[in-house]
Amino acid sequence: MTCKKTWLVVLTLVLVFTVAIVNNIEAQTDARLNGTWVADSDDGTVVELILNNGNFEQSSINRLEQEESFSRGTYTASNGRITIRPTHMRFNGPSAAEMGLVSGRWYTIAEFTTAMRNVYQSYGMPPEIINQFMEIIATPPAESYTIAGNTLTITVTAFDYTDSIVYRRR
Repeated sequence: MTCKKTWLVVLTLVLVFTVAIVNNIEAQTDARLNGTWVADSDDGTVVELILNNGNFEQSSINRLEQEESFSRGTYTASNGRITIRPTHMRFNGPSAAEMGLVSGRWYTIAEFTTAMRNVYQSYGMPPEIINQFMEIIATPPAESYTIAGNTLTITVTAFDYTDSIVYRRR
């Protein structure tokens, strides 16, 4: 049970960071962002973020070299602020089944947040915390970004916690 709870916390942080990279749905994009960006995580997973004129797809490549696209949608960016707004989420393998999802199927954000809410409730998480998680997934805040050469740094703030994700252009 502790392993599942740890996995759930890690998954939640990944989701918060993934979802928190977004802002307003205006038709603004920064052409310098177009391309494929990769970031290494502490656990050896590589996160790939493809940005293309207001559309994005995000995947992870784990230590076993298995790639899993898990988020896609739209983004806006201007004046050093970026908002990534997922429209669909997907998980493969056992992680999908643990959330009551079909492995490999793309789910709308509404379907996905319903599944996540059910998982969090089954673990006894307080409703106010669940609501905060769902709010960040459904309407993520704008985050700051900088581009220096082939490096993209996105600074994410969620639940009074701030972290920077450093991507390199592939």
